[in-house]
Amino acid sequence: MNILFVLEYYWPHTGGVEVMFQNLAEGLAKEGHHVQVLTQRLPDTKAKENRNGVHIHRIWSPSRYFFTFLAVPAAIDKASRADVVHTTTFNGAPPAWLAAKLLGKKVVLTVHEVWINFWSQLGDMNLLSRIMHDMLERFLYMLPFDKYVCVSKSTARQLSRVGIKKKRISVVYNGVDYKHFAPRKSKKNKVFTVLSYSRPGVSKGIEYLVDAMGKVKGEIQLVLLLSQDKAYKARYRKIRAQVAAQPPGKIQLRKSVSWHELPKVISEADAVCVPSLSEGFGYSAAQAVAMGKPVIASNTTSLPEVVSGKYLLVPPRDSTALARAFEQAKKGKYEKKKVRKFTVADNVKGYVSVYKDLKIRKKK
Repeated sequence: MNILFVLEYYWPHTGGVEVMFQNLAEGLAKEGHHVQVLTQRLPDTKAKENRNGVHIHRIWSPSRYFFTFLAVPAAIDKASRADVVHTTTFNGAPPAWLAAKLLGKKVVLTVHEVWINFWSQLGDMNLLSRIMHDMLERFLYMLPFDKYVCVSKSTARQLSRVGIKKKRISVVYNGVDYKHFAPRKSKKNKVFTVLSYSRPGVSKGIEYLVDAMGKVKGEIQLVLLLSQDKAYKARYRKIRAQVAAQPPGKIQLRKSVSWHELPKVISEADAVCVPSLSEGFGYSAAQAVAMGKPVIASNTTSLPEVVSGKYLLVPPRDSTALARAFEQAKKGKYEKKKVRKFTVADNVKGYVSVYKDLKIRKKK
């Protein structure tokens, strides 16, 4: 099968979405499928590259927003030789859809989160920006994709509520690399240590986590790893100032680490916190569970699906509840349920099933 991915970001750009598509693309190539990725060219990357069996084609774009328009000619060219075109929200979706429809190809959209009606709650964005993002997302779901694949049941419910028919929706969970994120021994901390790591995006709830540390009683420290990507420069500065206002020694604000270094950092924590306001899947929660670490997370969207093992769930945006959860975690008082696994093999298998179903229906 020939599969074309049209993605605004791909390796070496790293993040939950990029990791998911890298695992999927390389997994498909390993199974013998011909896989191409059309993405924007990042600094110090090649225009064309074959990596682990995946043919990567990168085009120049001043930003991910311009990629929507600049990718159209290349998407049409490469879609002509594809059986299925696969994209994701947001900026790669329009050129992928247009190329597929012009050439009579089937097109799949992976949906991580649905933010319609949620943009208005993001106080860090000005009113015009919130309105524009809401309109753009509504426009995206007006385009008739052949299949919508959601990364959790929570996202599938969100998508159904905005008018996408359930028969067009499938759920395929993201996959975790369990060899990479395997339990490992580490030194016991003198002070109970909670780790939280993410981009400082508006939906990650980091400000509530920092505020919680000012309310925590007892010896508990937070290690906070935040991306300093230029796209989040303003929010990073705001959070850094908030951290500086907290009691000394309570929070260690560090730079984010590479994917290769991450398991070591997780192993050194006593618990991992995911204070998000919304999550499509929740890689940090799944990775922590894979490494046998207790998870303290917001009781919202996909997180109750993903969190297992030892855990505590708290209401989102509630710094007081987070502080209490930290104190409870220090005492070892967790909720417990059977560990749930989300493998890369199951992820690849799920998407192959989607592709094959589309090809069968096309032939009929």
